[in-house]
Amino acid sequence: MKKFFSLFAALFVALAMNAAVVQVSAGSGTLTAAITNAAAGDVLELADGTYTENGDYSINKNITIKAADGANPVISHVYYFKVDGGAQVTFQGIEFDGSGASDHCIRAHNNSTGAEVLTLEGCVFHNYPSYVLYTQRSARKWHGLIIKNCKFYANTKYAVGIMNETGHSCDSLVVENSTFENTTGSYSAIYVQDGNTTNVAVDHCTFYNFGGAFVKTGASVTNSTVTNCIFAQPTAGTKTPIECAGTISNCLIFNTADLPSTATACLNADPLFTNAANGDFTLGTGSPALTAATDGGAIGDLRWAPAVAPIEPEYRTIYCKIESDWWKYDANGQPVNTVGAYAWGQGIAELAAWPGVKMDAVEGEANVWSISLDTRYANIVFTRVGPSGNYEGIKTPDLVIPADSNAMYTISAPTPDWSSPNHEMLAESDGAWSTYAPYEPALANGYYLMGIIGGDSTATWTIADLNSSRKLEVNQANTAEYQISVTLAVGDQLQVVEVANDAITNWFPGGEGMNFVIDAAHAGEKTIYFRPDRQGASDWWQGCIYIAPNESSAIDALGADAKAVKVIENGRIYIIRDGVRFNILGAQE
Repeated sequence: MKKFFSLFAALFVALAMNAAVVQVSAGSGTLTAAITNAAAGDVLELADGTYTENGDYSINKNITIKAADGANPVISHVYYFKVDGGAQVTFQGIEFDGSGASDHCIRAHNNSTGAEVLTLEGCVFHNYPSYVLYTQRSARKWHGLIIKNCKFYANTKYAVGIMNETGHSCDSLVVENSTFENTTGSYSAIYVQDGNTTNVAVDHCTFYNFGGAFVKTGASVTNSTVTNCIFAQPTAGTKTPIECAGTISNCLIFNTADLPSTATACLNADPLFTNAANGDFTLGTGSPALTAATDGGAIGDLRWAPAVAPIEPEYRTIYCKIESDWWKYDANGQPVNTVGAYAWGQGIAELAAWPGVKMDAVEGEANVWSISLDTRYANIVFTRVGPSGNYEGIKTPDLVIPADSNAMYTISAPTPDWSSPNHEMLAESDGAWSTYAPYEPALANGYYLMGIIGGDSTATWTIADLNSSRKLEVNQANTAEYQISVTLAVGDQLQVVEVANDAITNWFPGGEGMNFVIDAAHAGEKTIYFRPDRQGASDWWQGCIYIAPNESSAIDALGADAKAVKVIENGRIYIIRDGVRFNILGAQE
């Protein structure tokens, strides 16, 4: 199985927690000014009108630039946008007019890490005199270039030109549900030069009237697919429609030379466009392209097949359980890492280079994480994610997702593979698939009375001593308190513990070993009250235990209905009531 798998998860860049939606008005320089003033994660909503931008402009922050609801903003700039500094930039619903431009539209411009990700959704690009989307020169690359539901027409050169000199040019190129029409000269619509470009996936696109090969990838770009596409010319010719060393399937060609011999399930037929000369590529009645896809649906840009209902994806939940020390710790010894995943599906462009994301911790579980995935994903990799949101070098092998629902991959004891590219890749034996079942603890989570109670001399102060009869219930008269009725004997010792998932997570008051010792004044049938929060401004312990006094109590003079806090400090016993401290004889201190 071909893998569309890259280190897309290496980014895991966290979005700004306080992202804002900023309204931008048309005019000269208004967009670049808004980008300059925006914070990472902000969304710029563009109103109707033309945005004239002069010169090249660098976008070096994570940002989304989109059309406001019902608006048709047009960006007209002389030079190009540079995506720089590892930024993740998204344009949605924007028309880019290159009529007055002297160069490209958008280019990668990073000279070091090459971590830029550009996503284009529902955009239109036309009349550019040079390559529209472009990368060139040493170490300038797209980490991810994702194009969906876009249209390119009347441009002079490549719509997408990935020109490698040294180093990577593009880790992952995904083009889906888009239309490319009419270029002059001998240029292709999509050209990926030989080099280190990793993944190319073109799916459900319509190509019409190009001077060069419609899609051309270098011979070394073997991890690529071109599927469910239409390649057509206005008149018969011998032009090679596609040059690709990877997978070509379920495509239709018309008025071109044959596809390479490696192509499978392809047609040579008229797509019956409604009016291609005027840019209307709607598939007419009886078009063979209406039923040529793998699933029996339409091929080409699906927006030209209005009678075909969109496919609604189905989702399933995948789980990952970590049984080993797979994360790093902060200065306080607390884990600061989480688990991420990235997945892919063979031959489906929208799944080809899916960016890795952090998984969600499963509530009530220890070290179990989950993610909801489109069922078309066939493969997955789980990876450690560091406190800064970056890929941490430890990951599972490439895993095939089981067909069963609620599949869970359990990672046991990872063994570093020092010969692997990342030095810490886990071996297959380090994990196994099973079916996730929600954890049901033997003990209900909550607060329990622990210790020697009623003269019991067998207590071992472990969770094995607890059962439902020791569970404290909420005091309905004061919901901040918990209570339990027991019979106490002189010399009994007790504490309150908090139990979560069959484990003791806290001891009260003051931590494990701070036992509450029962004297004669507090023996007998008693109601014990417990508050998990702090009591009093000067109290250093957390959690307080109250025992209702009986008639022989030394503090009866304080009130028959009084509740007292009993504490042990430096070997002495004190009673605290309403913030006032008394010794065991009832004298105020």
